[in-house]
Amino acid sequence: MPRSNSTEPSNAKSNGVAKGEEGNAIVEFVGVMGILVVPAVIALVVASALLLGQSALTAAARDSARAFARSDTVAEAWVRAQSFADQALESRGIDSGAFLTISCSEDPCLSPGATVSVRVEADISVPYLSPIRMSREATMPVDEFRAIRD
Repeated sequence: MPRSNSTEPSNAKSNGVAKGEEGNAIVEFVGVMGILVVPAVIALVVASALLLGQSALTAAARDSARAFARSDTVAEAWVRAQSFADQALESRGIDSGAFLTISCSEDPCLSPGATVSVRVEADISVPYLSPIRMSREATMPVDEFRAIRD
């Protein structure tokens, strides 16, 4: 019985890789990195910036509400609340100023037992996107045993 010289197809090498296919794994790897991994990394960076913004605004709202509720006068309370909000944002790397909206459950605002609600808004810089306006709100009670102050 005549035997053929080669059992391999004519386009295959002895190590199992077809001729002309050398180096394609690198090209495929780069393609997968560009299509799957790079967008995932970008999404991770954007998500972390948004979480940082949420955390900073939550702290700013809480600190501002507490500073307002513990102040002696309403005029002093506004200044302290804005200062605390700006400090909370700056300490977390957010450079845009805070915009405060403050509301009180009673008039005068610092009446014993009243509640003070502070809403803090700021523009959060997000990589690869334009700045996003975010806000958080916090409510603090005014001490029930304090003297009534304006």
